[in-house]
Amino acid sequence: MKSGQGDALTTDNSILGGMAVENPGYKVQGKPFTDEPYGIGLNKHQDKMRKALNKALKEIQANGTYNKLVIKWFGNVPGFNYKEVLRK
Repeated sequence: MKSGQGDALTTDNSILGGMAVENPGYKVQGKPFTDEPYGIGLNKHQDKMRKALNKALKEIQANGTYNKLVIKWFGNVPGFNYKEVLRK
């Protein structure tokens, strides 16, 4: 879009949100038309790592850190509804 070769693009809200923050003229428009969840890929034999990651994720959700980070990084992105992320 910066080069003038396009007027719009579609991708997931996390990428769009980041682009809107880095480029003040950009804004997220409309409602999402797909749900594109993220995940963390691990080797299927990495049980200790999987358990540690799951524990850490549960802890930051329980103690409010997850919500604070979502609001910090996505709370002021025009057109990005961070409350939708927090509901999931």
